[in-house]
Amino acid sequence: VDPSIYAYDEVFDAMKEAKDRAKAQRMTSASKNKPRYIENLIKVAQQRKEDHAVVRERRILEQQGIDDEQFGDKEVFVTGGYKKHKGTLQDKNQEEQRQQERDIRDRQRLEGAGLYRQFIERSTDDHRAVVQAGVLGKRDTTSTTNQSSAKSDTGSDDVQGLIHDAIKRGEEVVLNDDQQVVDKRQLLKPGLNIIPKKKLVVAPQSAGAGRPRGPSRFSSNRDTGAHRTAGLSSFNERKGSQPPGGHGPSSSDTSHLSPALLASLQRRNDEASIAAARERYLVRRQLRLDQ
Repeated sequence: VDPSIYAYDEVFDAMKEAKDRAKAQRMTSASKNKPRYIENLIKVAQQRKEDHAVVRERRILEQQGIDDEQFGDKEVFVTGGYKKHKGTLQDKNQEEQRQQERDIRDRQRLEGAGLYRQFIERSTDDHRAVVQAGVLGKRDTTSTTNQSSAKSDTGSDDVQGLIHDAIKRGEEVVLNDDQQVVDKRQLLKPGLNIIPKKKLVVAPQSAGAGRPRGPSRFSSNRDTGAHRTAGLSSFNERKGSQPPGGHGPSSSDTSHLSPALLASLQRRNDEASIAAARERYLVRRQLRLDQ
């Protein structure tokens, strides 16, 4: 038997400690999660209370004005609490007036004139700060100023030399804001600040380069002419091999020639041949245009 089953006190203490720890954790989380709107509600309630006090004071002053007509010659006794209350109301009225003035200034600041005035005031403050810094730093930079002045004299001499050279060349030169010698015509040239685009340089090439070419009519004609020349040369060889006595076949006898050779030797200048050649030329031309 496990002896821990009889440890009632230890189990109760552990349970009590766990409960206390959970309660403390809830209290800590509750303290961290403060109310979001209670402060604003308190402020609104206080403001409402002060407004009621102001209204009540005005009513009292109105009643006092009425009473002064009847009891103006009587002595008035004012307590210290009432004096303190009146002082608080006066302070409250003054604070409200200052708040109204601030609101008016804020509205004017959001307008165009207010923005312009604010920009001028800021520029004036910056200029004043720069002047003060220059006055304070002038005492410590006397030697540095002397050295820089000598360098500036040398630089000015160089600039004058450049201007003189440009005038000799017939150019109209001026000094820009960066104290650089520039041509006046360049300053007046429109589009000075526009960066020109780089032009793409394309190597010249023939109209038909880079694409397959169809059969040319000149090559076709050359092939046809070569075929015809070969036929004529073979015919002349056979004709030259005949004996001078005329025992061979006559020059006008073409029965021994093949029909294909006869067709190639015939002159194709009739209308049908010309129309067929023209049609073939137009087809080849269309193929080249499509490619």
